[in-house]
Amino acid sequence: MRILPILAALILNGCIAGKAGYYLVETEKAYAEAELAEAESLAVYEYTLATAYRAKAWEEAGYSDYGPAEAYALKATAYAKAAQQIAETGAPARELVEEMKADEAFVPDLVDQPVEEALEAPVWEPPPEEPEEESLDWLLDELEGDKE
Repeated sequence: MRILPILAALILNGCIAGKAGYYLVETEKAYAEAELAEAESLAVYEYTLATAYRAKAWEEAGYSDYGPAEAYALKATAYAKAAQQIAETGAPARELVEEMKADEAFVPDLVDQPVEEALEAPVWEPPPEEPEEESLDWLLDELEGDKE
């Protein structure tokens, strides 16, 4: 009967390494999908975080620190999936920007004006409004009502 708790403890300790290994494999899959979506150039922030967390997860697994390895692998997977999603949905926006750059001949010259010149240009300001004079007739009516 005493062997059952010992056996359960040994199995649970082995599962921790197994869970970390599973999450590392999931991280590699998500990272590969992000690379295929060209996330390195389209979702730089998320891809960089995924790369850093992925490297740290493998480092921790190498030191047999399976708890931190699992945590870093989960973060790496989340950022890799986010990078993939941004890269895939950001492609139409990138195409639109490229089309706009092709149409630069139609953009007015004012757009190409340096910022300093644009800031020095006079700015139209509305004329100041004169404050309305408040009528004090209500006060006179009130004072006359007190005298009666």
